[in-house]
Amino acid sequence: MVNPISDVFLFFYRECNRRHQVVPVFVEFYAAIYLQVYQVWKHQHKTITDSGFVLREAEKLAKKRPRDLFRNLERVLADRQSLIKVDEDNFSPKAKQPDILDRFAGVCDLKVDEEEEVHLV
Repeated sequence: MVNPISDVFLFFYRECNRRHQVVPVFVEFYAAIYLQVYQVWKHQHKTITDSGFVLREAEKLAKKRPRDLFRNLERVLADRQSLIKVDEDNFSPKAKQPDILDRFAGVCDLKVDEEEEVHLV
């Protein structure tokens, strides 16, 4: 029987050799675990009392199927990139949204009618 830790190590070893990088692989693995926790938490409506179970399940998944975590992260990032690409094509910040400085009125810019002004005695 193969130890799940050695499976994770072999996966990291292969992935680091494939990319010729070590730190980005660990960073992505860390992000993939947190993405898994977030997805379970959000979609299954977990509460703080469930947090231990959610973290243990994420740990088991990381040990048994790290490749699935990476694939999930890559899929979510690809979906996000396609959404950003669509938004960039259909949205021009200058055309759709006035500049905040154009809407700003300073104290000196306000016009006050002297007749309507209330004077305190």
